[in-house]
Amino acid sequence: MERPDGGLAALPVLDAITAMQMTWQQELHQKYPRLAEEGRSLEQDGSHSTSFKTYLQAELQTYSEHTLSLLHADMRACRSRRKNWNEQILLASIEYQRLAEAGRLP
Repeated sequence: MERPDGGLAALPVLDAITAMQMTWQQELHQKYPRLAEEGRSLEQDGSHSTSFKTYLQAELQTYSEHTLSLLHADMRACRSRRKNWNEQILLASIEYQRLAEAGRLP
């Protein structure tokens, strides 16, 4: 359901995606503490920084309802396989960087 101003903030799927992402991000912070030190705070916004949660919620509100539905389905499937969706994205990103460094990608 959209807000009267056309925003998507009232959609329950936003809360569901945020909750899953926060759980996975907390797991990443525990598993990879060095990355946590260099990354965004999970929930603490500062005068010159934006938390993971705030950034995530703002980004999700730019997605269409259809895209949110697809994203939520993908995340639920990942969770059912007992995989950390955020970690899968991180590992794919690292692999892409390794391939690019090896000259396999432009």
